[in-house]
Amino acid sequence: MREKKRETVLITCATSGIGYELGRLFAMNGYDLVLVDTDSSELKRTSSEWMKKYKVHIETFSQNLSSPDAAKQIYEWTMERQKPIHLMINYADFQLSGSFLETELAQELEMIQVHIATFTAITKLFIKQMAGRRYGRILQVASTAAFQPRPRLAVFHATNAFILAFGQALDNEMKDYGVRVNTLCAGPELSQVKWSAREEVPTWLSEVPMSAQNIAEFAFRRFLDEQDKPLIIPGVKNRLLARSVQFMPRKMVTKVVKKMDEGKSGD
Repeated sequence: MREKKRETVLITCATSGIGYELGRLFAMNGYDLVLVDTDSSELKRTSSEWMKKYKVHIETFSQNLSSPDAAKQIYEWTMERQKPIHLMINYADFQLSGSFLETELAQELEMIQVHIATFTAITKLFIKQMAGRRYGRILQVASTAAFQPRPRLAVFHATNAFILAFGQALDNEMKDYGVRVNTLCAGPELSQVKWSAREEVPTWLSEVPMSAQNIAEFAFRRFLDEQDKPLIIPGVKNRLLARSVQFMPRKMVTKVVKKMDEGKSGD
């Protein structure tokens, strides 16, 4: 790991799930934090707890990532405070499932705004700052959904595929500027899994759920590792699944994941 001199980490959706667990790990390891989320009271509670426990400096900013100017608002807020961001975690705890004929267009456009427009804008703004000082790290948080299409989760999987492609391309592009871009593709979190029919699909094609804490601990180690491994996939089985589906016919993959979804719907 690079020796840090009180580096500052910006984390979006920082009060829940993977964002919260990564924030806790960074605070525990002596990093200052800028926490962004929509719930100002939860931001205050989280920052107070970590500052007291880990003796780090934390600032918070309440912002909804679905707002078209969210990235600009966050960036300008940090600039006003002359707060250089050395590391950034782009995370959005946003899921939407259901038949495309039945889901609300407004919700799908909101997901596209968060996963694509806001992710792109916030990366663009801060990566220029990082390139200027020739050092920076960005973690784009997607999921194993990025590797295959899925009926009833069409927009979620499509936007995750964007995050993966975007992150991998940027990592290659930014190497000459001293900036690393990693993409985290985690499997399902334990808190989200209610599958009654996992046995209906081939065992080797079933994603392995992990706790947000375990996902974050794995990602934290890999993110700060200086080795050239831009893609982070927690769990051996999840890594096998992510790689294997790339060699399968897309029609077969879609059929299998649809069956998995039908199994979950049977609860």
